[in-house]
Amino acid sequence: MLGARADELDLMLGEEGDDWYRVALPSHSVTLTLDEVRKYSETDEATDQPRFGVDVLDLSNFPSINIDLAKICADQPTPDCLQAVVPGLLNVYLFGLFEHVIGTAGNDTILGLDTRGAALDATATGPVAYSIGGLPPNTLFHLIAWNGSGAGTNVDYGFIDSGGGGTADFSVPVDGIFALTDAPLGSLPG
Repeated sequence: MLGARADELDLMLGEEGDDWYRVALPSHSVTLTLDEVRKYSETDEATDQPRFGVDVLDLSNFPSINIDLAKICADQPTPDCLQAVVPGLLNVYLFGLFEHVIGTAGNDTILGLDTRGAALDATATGPVAYSIGGLPPNTLFHLIAWNGSGAGTNVDYGFIDSGGGGTADFSVPVDGIFALTDAPLGSLPG
């Protein structure tokens, strides 16, 4: 488990294997760089094939979050890839892919894109199943997807119940970008 103690600028490197990033509630504004770029370690010589594992971003200590898992930095942290996950309190630069996010008991918005949809080619087809846990139990979350029908428009899937275990299970087309939120939404453009 990797933990951030909320220094003003923190860097958390996961690299190979299963990684769990837990972020503590800071007392002042912080900027974290979360690096889960799929690469061999820069310090250890490669002895076999990498095992990239499953990576978890635990933001459950916050009152609410707003994060876009498809908004990742390329080579360097730049202003256009900085995310105000909790405005005035937590800013994040994402490098690499995070398969799981543990949300809060507040009004969370989590945007995501399946890795096959991020690098879409002729072989990427069909729906992708998602399971988002750590949500408030028995709560309705609104599910919307851009390109949910393959036509490049928004599709409103309605509401998903997190059930007694606080987990939302749903499927979205591989090339769709989804938003799952309990925040009120206005009308969506087509």
